[in-house]
Amino acid sequence: MGAKPAAAEARRFNEVASHWDRIFLRAWIVGDRERMLYQEGQVSAMLDPASTAGRFG
Repeated sequence: MGAKPAAAEARRFNEVASHWDRIFLRAWIVGDRERMLYQEGQVSAMLDPASTAGRFG
């Protein structure tokens, strides 16, 4: 498995829970001196954070 980009900053879930379904994320990488979009999407399309967090407890 190759390296994955990571965010330079993060928010606590309780700070964003009330508007979770409206958050849109973008990840950029730099290749050949050019900034390129790596992936994007709404977090509401991801696994539910409450149930996911419960698995790792």
